[in-house]
Amino acid sequence: MYREKLTQYIDNKQSEMLKNLADFIQIPSISENKNQVSEALNYALNLGKSLGFKVSLVLDGQVGVIEMGGGQETLGILSHVDVVAPGDMDKWMTPLLRLLSNRAISMEEAPLMIRGPSLLLYMP
Repeated sequence: MYREKLTQYIDNKQSEMLKNLADFIQIPSISENKNQVSEALNYALNLGKSLGFKVSLVLDGQVGVIEMGGGQETLGILSHVDVVAPGDMDKWMTPLLRLLSNRAISMEEAPLMIRGPSLLLYMP
């Protein structure tokens, strides 16, 4: 039953989810650049808030918390929004920081591999 509901939800929200993911991937958020990382973290928090989750920043704005519900027991899922520097841009075979949906995912699309699962956590 839950699998059918999840499949239906994904089918209904696929375009929206892909747009959110594409927007998220376009934020460079290279680890050494605190402003970029902050922008990506704020994007994730704002998205969570728009989907009805409670959001907050902790540890001097370095960590975002997105939660729902409450009580004695909670589920925590750790993710991050920063990426390593791409190095020599001339050596890349595909554009960086773009969602390429016309083929299979490659290792060159590291932001997708890092950020994609993070956005799936927002599904009710």
